[in-house]
Amino acid sequence: MRLYQLRNPWGDFEWKGDWGDDSDCWTDESKRLAGWTNEEDGTFFMCEEDLVKYFSRIQICRVKDGYLYSFFKARHKLGEFALIRFQITGAGGHHYLSINQTDERCFDRSVDYDYSNVRLIVAKIENADTDDRYVVYKNGKMGYERDTWEEYENLEPGDYYMYVEFDWKDNVQHTEFCVSCYGATQAIFLRDERAQWNKDDLVRELMASCAE
Repeated sequence: MRLYQLRNPWGDFEWKGDWGDDSDCWTDESKRLAGWTNEEDGTFFMCEEDLVKYFSRIQICRVKDGYLYSFFKARHKLGEFALIRFQITGAGGHHYLSINQTDERCFDRSVDYDYSNVRLIVAKIENADTDDRYVVYKNGKMGYERDTWEEYENLEPGDYYMYVEFDWKDNVQHTEFCVSCYGATQAIFLRDERAQWNKDDLVRELMASCAE
């Protein structure tokens, strides 16, 4: 039997079916193997058949002791883009960058809400506070999920841009989103008064840097 241990982050409801805390499926041996406890801690077990029957999506949270989280809320209209500046402090290191759309659970079930396609380009800013600054392409990502994210084994300290462009669907009434950083050192999001880029010029410079 393949069992999965899940956690309800709200912590006040647990699965009551087969392999729940009070299920008759458990034996002393299976409890020992699974590390079973009968507590109201939001953690429970399900078999694979029930898991795929009752869940259409599962969120896997990557949690690391000592990591730091920071975020920034932004928006842009259809046909436009957002350019978000942030700094990686300290020695840099391992980080996750993500773009988070409004969760579908925030809307009434009668609303035909769906996630929009988003394009992300991350670029490092060289000579950040001078007139000779330029951008160096790091990587790009595209996705239709609630969370579009990228992992960096070694994100160097310094200044960066996140270029974010959504193809907003017609049923999206508001165009707010959140960008976040979770990693070994602190990220600081900034309001960049110098970021007066023409979209075509910016994308051209990013793609040229990518090609180089």
